[in-house]
Amino acid sequence: MGFRKPQTITREQPGAYVSGVFVPGATSTLTIQASVQPATMEDMKEAPEGRRLSDMVKMYTDADLFTVEDAGQNQQPDKLTWRGREYEIIAKGVHQMGVVSHYKYMCAVTSAEG
Repeated sequence: MGFRKPQTITREQPGAYVSGVFVPGATSTLTIQASVQPATMEDMKEAPEGRRLSDMVKMYTDADLFTVEDAGQNQQPDKLTWRGREYEIIAKGVHQMGVVSHYKYMCAVTSAEG
């Protein structure tokens, strides 16, 4: 799609316990093609309770990324860097109908940034 631009995603591999001490997984970056837009008030209503006051964006892409929901499966959520801020991917909408298949992600600014 012509509206998609290169976007940077940070991915942390699952960590592991080594001799009883947790060692975080390696961090890598990948570049995907995506359209990132500010979230509307309607989009924010669908966000989880604790995230509704955060700075949020929505992202459309073909890339299958990890979300907060994947954290329970020993995987950290991917993070989007957009306009100098880091956003955690909190929700995924799967739109794979065969015409213009894509994913819609909701992303909230990481708590460390406020």
